[in-house]
Amino acid sequence: MTKDDIILMADASGLSFYGMGKDREKFIYYLEAFATLVAAAEREWVGLDEDEIRNLYGKDLNYRDGNYVRYAKSVEAKLKERNT
Repeated sequence: MTKDDIILMADASGLSFYGMGKDREKFIYYLEAFATLVAAAEREWVGLDEDEIRNLYGKDLNYRDGNYVRYAKSVEAKLKERNT
């Protein structure tokens, strides 16, 4: 969802009518700021491709000894890095 999509939905809901008075410019400014924040929060999840997963697995040979928790934590950290 983009900032423009959010503003169009606000217009369709009638929300923009609340800004029809003398402070309309201020209202639009804050509406756009809000839409930007919502659009940023709605971004798509970014996962890992197979090569990235293999690279994480190959970094530490101890994973091959059955330490799957440490491997899972490294995948989790990489996903968190890409999505925050």
